[in-house]
Amino acid sequence: RQMDSLLCHVSGAAGNIHVAGIVVTGFLAPLMSRQKWQQRYADARLPQPPCWLLNTYSHWLPDRGYGLDVACGLGGNAMALARAGLTVDALDYADNAVDKLNDYARREQLSISAKWGDLESQGLNAERRYDVIVVSYYLHRPLLAQLADALAPGGLLFYQTFNSRRPALRGPSNPDFLLGEGELSRAYASLETLLHREDLDLRGPDHALQTGY
Repeated sequence: RQMDSLLCHVSGAAGNIHVAGIVVTGFLAPLMSRQKWQQRYADARLPQPPCWLLNTYSHWLPDRGYGLDVACGLGGNAMALARAGLTVDALDYADNAVDKLNDYARREQLSISAKWGDLESQGLNAERRYDVIVVSYYLHRPLLAQLADALAPGGLLFYQTFNSRRPALRGPSNPDFLLGEGELSRAYASLETLLHREDLDLRGPDHALQTGY
């Protein structure tokens, strides 16, 4: 599998980063899924780095405005946005990740407000329109249009996640969590594309390639 990377600018909005996630089906799916992510973050420490796409193109960020980190985990992307000067909202399904990020932001005096949210059952429910939205390593296709709608005029959307171009031994294998070839460019045809790569080999030959948009 590969990773997709795409950075766009749409009639006043540009770029998104999206993170690939995992869905468990069945009656206990919400509980099982939350427990899995809680365990992943239980012993993790902050700060965490931002995704490759945001880190590489951070010079395109505005020095003020509102940012959104979707499926933020421990908030590496949120921290990068806040340090650039943005006021940041961050959403994740794992309560402990949200708590850790809020505690760290208070200590470091970063303008980050992290909240728990079930994106797959509740949708994005954006509180405002954002100048920058970042999604990394998470893919829930019903959110794609909502992300574009949540961009402010001239906003940037950074989107980075795995794609299906290369079979992989490790990482996600469910096609629900793998972008198809050109999928992001089709989904965001109304945006002006600043960057679109589908050949990001960031984790070695056993892993999928990634897309950056």
